[in-house]
Amino acid sequence: MASTEPSPSGLVVIDLHSASPDRSFAGWMLRQREGALHTQLTDALSALALAVCDTCKPGELVLKIRLTPHPEEAELLIVKDELTTKPPRPDTKPDVFRFDEVDLALAPLRLEPLAQSDLQRHSQAAA
Repeated sequence: MASTEPSPSGLVVIDLHSASPDRSFAGWMLRQREGALHTQLTDALSALALAVCDTCKPGELVLKIRLTPHPEEAELLIVKDELTTKPPRPDTKPDVFRFDEVDLALAPLRLEPLAQSDLQRHSQAAA
């Protein structure tokens, strides 16, 4: 039997006694879902690194691997992977609006964005 065998549900079944030439984690990862996991990890890590560099904030990439026994063959495991990323959020600049009681809407005080000193002044006045 092969060391990994795709199942109909998209999970991978591993033969624990396979004579696979590469039994390392990296070797397994390259075979998991016919290489799709490795591709997804590569793409996710690149996108996360760009986001971290752009925002100067930390981000996170998590690979969760779930092993369950095969329901019919004791020497087989079913392997399911789940990849999640938590990219950093860019800072958003606040703005100040005036509530127009006639139109019941928010109206901008000015067309150009407020400078940081104007925002600090408005924050202090509100406090």
